[in-house]
Amino acid sequence: APGRPTPGTHDHRLFVNRERLLSTARAHGVELRLVGLRPHFGDGVRYLADKREEVRMIPIRSTAVLYLGVGKKASAS
Repeated sequence: APGRPTPGTHDHRLFVNRERLLSTARAHGVELRLVGLRPHFGDGVRYLADKREEVRMIPIRSTAVLYLGVGKKASAS
C-alpha cells in the first residue's frame, strides 16, 4: 500500500551502524563522508496521495534517520 514500507524493510537487525561503517571504510583506506537525507515534503505528500511514484531526497545535517555514504579510496603512494 502506498505510504507503507514493505514488510521486513525496517528490520533493526539490518540497519548499518554509522560508526562501524566509518571505521571499516577508514581501515580500508576509504575517506567516507555521511550525508543525512529526508524526503522532499511536496513529493512525499503527493506520493502518499498516490499521485507520484518518485520522491526526491533532500540533503540535511542529521544522519539520525536516513543517510548516504560518499567515499573516495585514498591513492596508493
